[in-house]
Amino acid sequence: MFIERVHFNSLRNHVDTSLSLSNGITLLWGENGAGKTTILEAISIACLSRSFIHGPDRNLIRRGDDGYAIQASVVSVNGNRSRVEVDFTLAGGRKKIRLNNNTLASAAELIGLFPLVTLSPQYRGITSGPPSERRSFMDMVVSQAHPVYVKELFEFRRILRHRNALLGGAEGQVSRLDGALDSWDDTYVRICARILERRRTFLDQFSPYVVAAYEEIADSREEPGLLYQPTFDHPEGRHVSPDEMRSQLREHLVHDVRRGTTSVGPHRDDLALLLNGLDVRHQASQGQVKSLLIALKVAEFRYLQAQTEEIPVLLLDDIFSELDDKRLERVLHLIGRIGQTLITSVNKSTRELLPAIGSRFDVFEVVEGRVEVPVEVAV
Repeated sequence: MFIERVHFNSLRNHVDTSLSLSNGITLLWGENGAGKTTILEAISIACLSRSFIHGPDRNLIRRGDDGYAIQASVVSVNGNRSRVEVDFTLAGGRKKIRLNNNTLASAAELIGLFPLVTLSPQYRGITSGPPSERRSFMDMVVSQAHPVYVKELFEFRRILRHRNALLGGAEGQVSRLDGALDSWDDTYVRICARILERRRTFLDQFSPYVVAAYEEIADSREEPGLLYQPTFDHPEGRHVSPDEMRSQLREHLVHDVRRGTTSVGPHRDDLALLLNGLDVRHQASQGQVKSLLIALKVAEFRYLQAQTEEIPVLLLDDIFSELDDKRLERVLHLIGRIGQTLITSVNKSTRELLPAIGSRFDVFEVVEGRVEVPVEVAV
C-alpha cells in the first residue's frame, strides 16, 4: 500500500498543507521546527487514529484554531483506493473518523486496515525505557496484524478497571470483599490467557525477523533475542494454566488490597531485549542499541507484510542525526527495497547518500509549516 495524497489543516504549525506522494522514498528536508514531523504525524493519525508522539489531541491543534482535519488517499497493494478523514475539534472533544464517507463507530475500527511502521526518537523507550514502552510496541504490532486483538485489549482494560475498583473499595481489608472478586477473577483469567497466548505467538513468529534484520544492519555478530517476562509465572518456566493464574491472584490478594490495584497480569509484563543473552539496557553499547531498535522496526515491517499481505508504509523521523555514515548508508540501502518510505532529516549526509542507492527519490523542503516545490534528485 502507499499514501497517494495527504491533506491537513491546523495541525501544529501547518495552516493548510497538501502533499502528493510517490510509491517510493520521499525525503522531507528542513531545519528543526520547520514542520517535517507534523507531516508524518498526519499520516499516522490517518492510518492509526493517533500520532506516534504521545499527548492529547488538543496539543496537535495549531495555536488559535479550534480543531484539525486530515484527509488521506490510500492505495492498497491490489490497487483499491480508500479515503480516510479524521477531524478533531475542541468543542466536540473527540475524533470523528470516516472511511470512504462512512463514519466509524470507534477509532479501534481503523487499526489494521492501513499498516504503518514508524521509527522516531519517541521510540527510544523500547530499548531503554520502562516495560510499558515494550508492551505498547508489542500490542500495536499485534493489533495491526490481528485487529481482533484490539477488542481483546479493550475488554481486558475494562475488566481490570472493575477489579481495581473492587480492590480500592475494600479500603485495605480483604474481609470487605466477601467473595465479590470471584466472578471477576474468572473473567480476568480468561482474557489474560488469550492476551498472553497472542503475545507469545507473536514473539515466536517475530523473533526470526529481528535476527535477520539485525544481521543486515549491525557490524557485529551478536545474536539478538526476545524474552517474554510474564508476571503470571511458573518456577519451571512453562506456561501457567488458568487454575494457576487464579491461585496466584489469591496469593497477591493481601498486597493488592493494600495498594488498591492488581499486581499480576498482562499490564505488568515485560519484554527483555537481548544481545548474546544479555539485556541491552545494561550491557549494550549505544551503537548496538541503535542497531537493535532499527532492526526491530525493519522486522515489524516484514512481519506486518507477511501477516496482512499488504505493504506497510514506513515513517522514519529524524533517526539519521544519531547514526554514523556507514550505518546510515546501510539502512538507506535496506529501506530502498521495501516500499513507500518517508524520511525527515536535517542531516546533510542523508541527502548526499540518496542517489547512490540506485532508486528514484522525491525531496521536498519544509519551511515554517509549508511544503516547497520538490527538489529533483538525479540518479
